[in-house]
Amino acid sequence: MEKIKNETLLSDITKEKLKGFKWGKAFIEMKHPEMIQQVNRFEADASFFRNLVIVSLIAIGVTIFQSNGPEVIKIATWSLILCFSFWRYINRQYNAEEAVSIIILSMKSVGELDSSQEKKTANQSTHKSTA
Repeated sequence: MEKIKNETLLSDITKEKLKGFKWGKAFIEMKHPEMIQQVNRFEADASFFRNLVIVSLIAIGVTIFQSNGPEVIKIATWSLILCFSFWRYINRQYNAEEAVSIIILSMKSVGELDSSQEKKTANQSTHKSTA
């Protein structure tokens, strides 16, 4: 995806600042806003589970420090929630990145990215002729 990103961007400064995932999302949103919905769903799920990881860590800490005796069942339960939430967060974030990559590669295979490549070439030839 980095190669495609570099082919479609005109400015070297912009190339360095944008990560492939952010560029891919912006590009898809610009060209096909209807296709970005699945990516947004994956990101929303990832955000939810990331927040659940934080809540689980806080709950484990509170349970440990406020308990009069060993609260093994509560700690074990929160630990299971923590592990599941962390795994699900990583999974959904990966799914979002994978979906962006698949959409961009699909767009390239059907030739939808060629128009931006033609614009880049035209822009470069304009800069050369003015110099």
